[in-house]
Amino acid sequence: MYAAHVKETATTTGTGNFTLAGAVTNFITFNTAFGTGSTTNQFIYVIDGGSEWEVGMGHISASTTLVRDTVIASSNSNAAVNFSAGTKTVFNSWARGAIVDTYTSTGASTWTKRPGALAVTAILIGAGGGSGGGREGASASARCGGAGGGGGGASMYTWPASLLGGTETVTVGTGGTAGGNASANSTDGGAGGDGGDTTFGNWLKGGGGKGGTAGKATASTGGAGGVGNIGTGGSGGGCATTGVATAGSAGSGMGGGGGGAGSGIPTGNTAQAGVGGGQGSQAHGSTLSGGSAGTGSTAPTSGSAAATNEPTGGAGGGGGAASGSGSGLGGAAGSLYGGGAGGGAATLNGTNSGAGAAGANGIAVVITSF
Repeated sequence: MYAAHVKETATTTGTGNFTLAGAVTNFITFNTAFGTGSTTNQFIYVIDGGSEWEVGMGHISASTTLVRDTVIASSNSNAAVNFSAGTKTVFNSWARGAIVDTYTSTGASTWTKRPGALAVTAILIGAGGGSGGGREGASASARCGGAGGGGGGASMYTWPASLLGGTETVTVGTGGTAGGNASANSTDGGAGGDGGDTTFGNWLKGGGGKGGTAGKATASTGGAGGVGNIGTGGSGGGCATTGVATAGSAGSGMGGGGGGAGSGIPTGNTAQAGVGGGQGSQAHGSTLSGGSAGTGSTAPTSGSAAATNEPTGGAGGGGGAASGSGSGLGGAAGSLYGGGAGGGAATLNGTNSGAGAAGANGIAVVITSF
């Protein structure tokens, strides 16, 4: 709410309610302009104390009491200012601001619409898929590595705040589970789990990447990338019966990268090389590099992650390398947010294959504009 020529002084200290001392000459009081009421009567206030200042949403609870409901911006890193002694000027303004709510804990949380909200934007990244573990098999048989998980999809949309409910459920997708390794002769590895969707009520979804299939005597297939309206996750790599693994593909837009497959061992018994994970978000300021491949006894690596609380897709993990004599290497986990995991490598009977790895969790960011 806005009213013209509203300006008062105050000498209140601290972070609590302000006691208003009356209108400046030729101006009117907040009580005259807005009256007393609950948070449904909110307006934008500005407190000017020189080097100490604050802009927020507030209301009048008594004729001279300003309640500082929500701080939008301030000289205290956008938190409530602990005002020191001295006279401040308090006035109403058309100033606009935004509040950002970030959700990284998996599962459901509740978003609450602020009074005075004009528009709400949600940015969602689905979780990455987990990868499969490699097969343990006999000499002269085809032994495929586990497939990589798909990257999470990215979505963004803006609504008029009036369309949304007073609360909306925000669900952050959990990264897909790792497929287990094979620890008995002539057995397959485990399949990777699907990454969870990240959602904002029933309004928007960033799809989770699918899990990579287990390493078997037949080819393994990489998980599909999750779908979103501003980016699709990269697909996970697969492993052919020739033992050749394919790398994870890059996410498009802000989608997460797919994980590389673990390599296999063909009927000719020559262990194949590992492959890398796919690049993360293509909308990031600098490319989020995919994880490196496993080589020999060197484990693969996870790729580059987004900055903390940055809603963009991370890179896929590298796939493990097979061994003709020792255990196969496990895959590398997907990187935040929504990167797919790299697959585990195959091995010969009598040694353990490489396990898959977990996909990265998703993220949701909700921006309320006033």
